[in-house]
Amino acid sequence: MKNVNNIKNPNDNFDLNDLLQPTLSLSAEHEFFLCECATIKEFLKNGIDTIRGIDFPNEGKLLNAMFSLSQGYERFLKIVYAQMYDQINNRYPTNDEFKKLGHNVNKLFEEVINFANQLGLSNEYLAKIENKEEPYVSIINILSDFASMLRYYNFTMLTSNNKNQSPVCRWHSEVEEKVIQNKNIYFDIKKLGIAEEMDRNDIGISLFYDYDKNKITTFKEQYIIGKTQCAISKYTKMYLCHIVKALCGILYEMPNGYMYNEFFWCFSLGDIDLRNRKTLRP
Repeated sequence: MKNVNNIKNPNDNFDLNDLLQPTLSLSAEHEFFLCECATIKEFLKNGIDTIRGIDFPNEGKLLNAMFSLSQGYERFLKIVYAQMYDQINNRYPTNDEFKKLGHNVNKLFEEVINFANQLGLSNEYLAKIENKEEPYVSIINILSDFASMLRYYNFTMLTSNNKNQSPVCRWHSEVEEKVIQNKNIYFDIKKLGIAEEMDRNDIGISLFYDYDKNKITTFKEQYIIGKTQCAISKYTKMYLCHIVKALCGILYEMPNGYMYNEFFWCFSLGDIDLRNRKTLRP
C-alpha cells in the first residue's frame, strides 16, 4: 500500500483509488507466468483427479488423464526451465530455443535437473526423479512418449503398420504394476463371498474387460480387479503429486516464487490426504 504520509491535500484533485493501488509492479514476463500457471493447474488437477476416480479399468478415462498430465507437466517444466534459464543467462529462452525442447517431457526434466544442479537447487522429490527411482521414471517416460508420438495411437493403427504398444497397455504394465508392488490391498470377505456365491449359481454375467482386452469371466475376478484398481489409483495420484512437488520446490526458489503457491498449494498435502481425497478441488 502507498505510504499514508503521501496523501495529498484534500483540496487537491486526486482519486482515492490511487491510495489503494499496490506498489508491487509485475513485469510482463511474470504476468505471463502467472496466467500460464493457472492453465497448468487445471491440466494437472484434471489429470490427477481423473486417475484417482478410476475404480475399474477404463481406457477412455485413462487416455483423458494421460493427455491432461502430459500437457500439464510439459507446460510446468517449460515455466521452471524459463525461470532458471533467466537466472543463468540473464535472459529468457527465445522462441526457437523453446521449440527445440519439443514435447519431450523426459528431455525437459533432464534440462531442469541440469539447471537445478548449476544453481545448487534440489528437493526430496526432484532427487528421486534424478536418481531414476520408480515409479517416477516410468510415469515420466510414458507421458513423454504419449506427448511425442502416442496421443493418436488409434488413428496411427488405422493408417500404418504401427508396432508400438498402446499407451493404455503400457501404463498398466509399466506404471500400475510398479505402483502396486509391496502395497497391501484389503478385500471385504463378505463381498468376496457374495461374488463367489454368484459365480457358483451362475447369477448374471460379467460384461467387463481388462486393459489387455481380456474378458473378465467371473464376479470374483471382477471384484478383485476393481478393488486392486482402486488401490492403484490412490497411490498413483500420490506419486503424480510428488512430481508436481518436485517442480514446485524449484519454482518457489525463483524470484517472486512465493506468488505461485496460490496455484499449487493443493498438491502439497501429505501422502495420506493425497491418497484418500477423491479430488484436489476444494
